[in-house]
Amino acid sequence: MRIKALYEPDGTIIAMAELRDGAEVRPELLPSPSSAHPGEQRVAELEIPDEFRERPLAEVAAGFRVEPAPEGVRLARK
Repeated sequence: MRIKALYEPDGTIIAMAELRDGAEVRPELLPSPSSAHPGEQRVAELEIPDEFRERPLAEVAAGFRVEPAPEGVRLARK
């Protein structure tokens, strides 16, 4: 499953939405003005590991962070 994640510069995930194949509308995640890093938040499309595909997105967001990778960024366990 692919997701779109809004995250802080330190990799903390703030919001997450599932990207569905064939969907007419793609989710939009907007930066949070209450963030400790306003203007520095980023959005990325990422793949959720197979063993977490059936778990609630809140659980995935709580257990993972976004980190740099050779291909851009990836999900990494906390």
